[in-house]
Amino acid sequence: MRRIFNLAVLFLIIGVFKVLGLVIGLFAKKHPPSQHLDDTLRLYRRGPEGTEFAWFYEIDDRIYVDRGKLGEMAARRDVDIEDWPGIEAEIDALRTDGFGELDEEAWQFVQIVYEVKDGFASGDELAKRNAVTDILDEHFALTGQGFWIDSSSGMGTAEFGFLVVDYEIARESIVAKLAGTEFADYLAIRDTDTLATADDIRAEAT
Repeated sequence: MRRIFNLAVLFLIIGVFKVLGLVIGLFAKKHPPSQHLDDTLRLYRRGPEGTEFAWFYEIDDRIYVDRGKLGEMAARRDVDIEDWPGIEAEIDALRTDGFGELDEEAWQFVQIVYEVKDGFASGDELAKRNAVTDILDEHFALTGQGFWIDSSSGMGTAEFGFLVVDYEIARESIVAKLAGTEFADYLAIRDTDTLATADDIRAEAT
């Protein structure tokens, strides 16, 4: 009798797990895994009329696609995560059409430097640096140019740098974006992160 009871309990447990498996399976189909893009996918294609870009990234179960010409505002659209197969097909088509990721050594560096009162930036000076970093980081993303890579302070300066596709385009973009704002008082825009004092950097520009 006890054996029959134990078998009944065992079959009941198996049945419960089967039901749970079906529920989990249905939920997984309705809500697929959200991490198709662990990081932003940045594709580029160089041509006689300039460089085209296509960026793909994921935020809150939406996939965003930014496409345009380097240095100009992107055309943006977003789709539900469930449309990933279509996005994947679009990425494959772009690769077939000559788009691709840049080699690591192809990225260029641009640094914006601000002079500070003392050797290291104060809280207010760091807040200013961080604010302009956010502005340019968003601008570079919307124009396909690049992304923030580092920030530092010392030797009388506070600076931050980006990896960009084209230094000259990035420099012109920075000048235009900051012109007429409270952030236009930068000391220099450089293509190196070599340590230097404010006086040394000022001398470089002359």
